[in-house]
Amino acid sequence: MALVILTLASCKKSTNNTVSTKDTSGIVGNWKWIETQFDYGPSDSNPLRPQYAGYQKILSFNSDHNYILTKNNVIIDSGTYTHGHANYVDSFFNERFIYDSILYYHKGIRSSNIDYYKIYSDTLLFDPGIIHILGGGTVYWKKQ
Repeated sequence: MALVILTLASCKKSTNNTVSTKDTSGIVGNWKWIETQFDYGPSDSNPLRPQYAGYQKILSFNSDHNYILTKNNVIIDSGTYTHGHANYVDSFFNERFIYDSILYYHKGIRSSNIDYYKIYSDTLLFDPGIIHILGGGTVYWKKQ
């Protein structure tokens, strides 16, 4: 009985699935699209880069929770966003990934698009396995 009580007392509630709408410290700023790598094999268009695509994209996240996506300096998407943090468990490979996430809103209405991301130094990487507001594949952005 003492062992059961000791075991229960030592358990900690995980906070990995909490959502923070205020912690945008890493994502705030302007990001320049550098490439998109698709799941299919290498080709003339994989990875897709601005010089081959014929356009440039800039994604801006502001500290006031507004975002703007431009393509060749023309706004193609904008709205507000919230920031989250959670674990993603791949049941097929039995792996756990910890990602930050962005949930998009258009005119106050929640979008079905959620981007899961990692930031490595000055590079923003959107996860390839999740629906993207920015298109399929792994999308890389460089902080400006």
